[in-house]
Amino acid sequence: GSAKFARIGALVACNYTKSLFEKETFPENFKDFFNLLKERIKKHSEKRNRDIKDFSSTLLFIGVEEESYKLIHIGDGLIACLYEDGIIKTLSQGFKGEYANETVFLTTNNVENFVVYKTGNWNKEKIKAFFLMSDGMQQILYQKSTDTFGKALYKIYNWFYEEENLEKLKRQIKSQREIFYQKTYDDLSLCILGRV
Repeated sequence: GSAKFARIGALVACNYTKSLFEKETFPENFKDFFNLLKERIKKHSEKRNRDIKDFSSTLLFIGVEEESYKLIHIGDGLIACLYEDGIIKTLSQGFKGEYANETVFLTTNNVENFVVYKTGNWNKEKIKAFFLMSDGMQQILYQKSTDTFGKALYKIYNWFYEEENLEKLKRQIKSQREIFYQKTYDDLSLCILGRV
């Protein structure tokens, strides 16, 4: 995110969400979830004598158990999945405001009104992998007008499942990243969660 301590806010959010998922203790409603999360972020802001808005970040979360998954998405970016038939489909585009570069953050008032929450069975749905990407990566890999993904995403996915040489994989990723940075100065985060 663009906030000064967004990385810390994001880390707190991810660790908190992961711990609730692992303990199977998600609150009954998202208002409680975000209030508890804001309390954790607020401790970090007070420790640094900063405003909580300095820790603003988005949250893209996929939690996978044996057969089921939970998706939580706040803010911009995109979550997609790859089906066994090789098609990649969008699961969530999160929330974007009415103006360019406008979104909601974990620290936004009434953030629970903007949450995308989905559950499903990834075996029954025949899902091979999930992709979580920042808005910068989304701009490069996703065609909104056709709701399709570029060949680069398939290429990156295949590298991780076909390339056995770690050093070669690192070189491929570095080379691709340099190409992407020629197209945008935005954050280029991509997380792939797939079956092995």
